[in-house]
Amino acid sequence: MKTVSNPTFRAVAILKAYSGRERELRAFVAEVLPQIRRVAGLRKLEVSRSLSDPAQWMLYYCWDSPADSERYVAGALYAGIAPQLAALVEEHLLIVGELFSE
Repeated sequence: MKTVSNPTFRAVAILKAYSGRERELRAFVAEVLPQIRRVAGLRKLEVSRSLSDPAQWMLYYCWDSPADSERYVAGALYAGIAPQLAALVEEHLLIVGELFSE
């Protein structure tokens, strides 16, 4: 069941830094996190780094709705982030889904 503290829509962004740009990606993610966390409809954002591949990062978003995620990706904040992110990552995958089980 959806509640304010437990939204039912999740998004996972998987980022893989270009070789030699891992530290820059880490710093960039840390810099933009506070801004992203203020986006309307976003309840929670967690960031993890892969144990098997330190160049790979996973961002776990908890949204009120898929439309909130879509608005963020289409909005001004993401438009400002995207070019810098593209310069740092060789792979960027985004998956949006509905919570199946807790």
